[in-house]
Amino acid sequence: MKKLLSFIMLCSLFCLSACTVDKNTESDVTSSKEPIQMFMFSQDGRLFVFTDKESFEFKGQDVSNLSTFLNSPHAKSIEKVSPKLYIYLNEEKKQWASSYLKVLVKADKLTKKQQDELVSQFNFTQASQAKDKVKQGIKEDFGISSQLDVFYIKTYKADGIIQEYKNRDELLAKYKLTKPIMATVYRTTYTTSKSYSLSDTGENILTAPLIILTAPLWIPVAMIGCLNERSGFIDLCPFR
Repeated sequence: MKKLLSFIMLCSLFCLSACTVDKNTESDVTSSKEPIQMFMFSQDGRLFVFTDKESFEFKGQDVSNLSTFLNSPHAKSIEKVSPKLYIYLNEEKKQWASSYLKVLVKADKLTKKQQDELVSQFNFTQASQAKDKVKQGIKEDFGISSQLDVFYIKTYKADGIIQEYKNRDELLAKYKLTKPIMATVYRTTYTTSKSYSLSDTGENILTAPLIILTAPLWIPVAMIGCLNERSGFIDLCPFR
């Protein structure tokens, strides 16, 4: 049995040493202020955001939550918003995006019940009770550092893609914001290099991972005979 376990470990080490992977990832990040010209919700839970350069489509629970909040009476107390868009581009020219929208509500004109609803129904946090990092963000994004008791903060997050819409101009003509909302847009470009070696065998790069993953499956099957005692003149175990 000890010989069997030793052989399995030897095979695993051989497979692992036969494959070497070098992976170097570099990223280039730029940021700029760009106007959001339009944002619109669809009935199936999508959010469309058009800047002057790109058209975004976001999905997720927070998209639904944001739509619900904006259609509530509490939305009239929005003091400021701070949107951030993150665009990612890989070496295959595939793009995807993430969005973060900070919403600051000034609740001095809301009733005590409405203030409680901001917390219980919409998951806002009273700014004075927020963590120091959140307070610092309020100061940096909105220029507010005092009278935090009357402010409530909430960040909505969603992932999405960049799309091209044939009717973009038509949509902008109908739904373009009278006053654009300025967003901070971050663009990250990734460059990844990969190299594989199979002990100079020249095999396909997928061979090594498959061997490593399947070795624990096929080795025990081939050695079932080794777990039994030898019977007769035929021994099915090649390692005894």
